[in-house]
Amino acid sequence: MTACAPPTHFAATWEFAGAVSWIDVTLAAERSQARLTLEHSAIIEDHWNQFGPGAVGIGWDLAIAGLERYVATGASVDHETAEAWMGSAEGKEFMTGSGELWRAAHVASGVDAASAKERSDRTIAFYRGEMPPDTAHPGTGS
Repeated sequence: MTACAPPTHFAATWEFAGAVSWIDVTLAAERSQARLTLEHSAIIEDHWNQFGPGAVGIGWDLAIAGLERYVATGASVDHETAEAWMGSAEGKEFMTGSGELWRAAHVASGVDAASAKERSDRTIAFYRGEMPPDTAHPGTGS
């Protein structure tokens, strides 16, 4: 952890598969709710050209969906249950929808639509378990 000011802020390095990135999370009161803001910064270069923003975006969308479930029910989900859901039709639909929204954001940022589609299609296929096992993980760059 690089910074911590409970209950409104924390920052940390995110280390995975030999790569390091940084996350910064804040919570702020907004009417009768809380706003969670997450910034994830990384040096991505070639990885970005292969997978685009959905590489980490889909992963964060899955994590936030899990957090939402936990906050609503107080029930945690074990790894096996989460993996089963990700392999289900509902889970694959969630990941596809998330990837398509990240593709739209990528295009809105000025990237050519065809290039954004190629990148997001690779990322969606990976998360859905439809890529060859020797393909680099889109969320890690390795």
